[in-house]
Amino acid sequence: MVVVLPRHGVAYFPMRKVASTSVKAALQEAFDGPGEYRATAGVPMSARQKRLAQGCHVFTIVRDPISRLLSCYGNRVCHHRDLTAGLADRMLLRLSGLDPDPDIDTFFLNLAGYRRINDKVRRHSRPQIVSLGSDLGFFDAIYRISELDRLAQDLTDRTGRPVAFGRKQTGGPKFSFSDLSRPAQEALLAFAAEDYALLKDYFTPPRTS
Repeated sequence: MVVVLPRHGVAYFPMRKVASTSVKAALQEAFDGPGEYRATAGVPMSARQKRLAQGCHVFTIVRDPISRLLSCYGNRVCHHRDLTAGLADRMLLRLSGLDPDPDIDTFFLNLAGYRRINDKVRRHSRPQIVSLGSDLGFFDAIYRISELDRLAQDLTDRTGRPVAFGRKQTGGPKFSFSDLSRPAQEALLAFAAEDYALLKDYFTPPRTS
């Protein structure tokens, strides 16, 4: 997806589990006039999305890769119950030998299987490199998720409209890397390796316990 504010020359490339719901809601509220807000879904970083953003001030928000994946488990699996919401998914998981209600270790030790079967888990755990591409030079500004106040002020200054972000999609238990067993930690680090390489100037991977 790309969100464009045509009258202000601003384009935002969102990612799930990186404050995207909150940011999109705030932009829709602040830029609610005709032709002020445009959101187009599609393949991440497609030629069409890049074309829509051409000539704009392009920004995105990034998050520590493991923190994001832990949030996916807490919010999408524990809170929203995505793995058990549909009968077809539950049957496919059982046929694949996967627990439809996994604990945190089981989930991350079998992440590839859960992503293959459940579309919501797949989209919310999509590696950031898929959504951002391999060249961060495409973006004019990159904000950590901890810098939303700075982003709001920058957008306010750039557009002349007051922008403020609330918090959405925060339901579910919170987990830390230390809550995982050593094998699950290693599996999670392997899955997140490309994202840490891409975001090396922003985040450092944790050490296994």
